[in-house]
Amino acid sequence: MLDVFAANHLNGLRQAAEAEKLFLSALSADPRLTGAWFDLGKLYYMSFRTPEAWACWDAGRSVRPNHRFAGDIRERERRMVAEHPEFFQE
Repeated sequence: MLDVFAANHLNGLRQAAEAEKLFLSALSADPRLTGAWFDLGKLYYMSFRTPEAWACWDAGRSVRPNHRFAGDIRERERRMVAEHPEFFQE
C-alpha cells in the first residue's frame, strides 16, 4: 500500500516512470488494489497511453465494479459516445 502512496506522490512531482514502477510493484503484490488500477490508468491516460489506461481501468472495474472511480470511467465513456458517436456505431 505504501507503494501506491509513494507512486501518487511521485506522479504529482511529474516523475511518471518512477511512479509507474511503484504502481506495478503494488499491483503485482496485490492485484485487488482497485484504486491503484485507476491511478495507474490515469497516469497512462495523461501520458497519451490510452490503450494501457483503458486496460487498467477495465482491470479495476473487474475487481470492484461499484468503486467510486468506476463511475468516473463510466461517465467518461458516456461522454465519449455522446460527443463522438461515429466511433461507436456498430
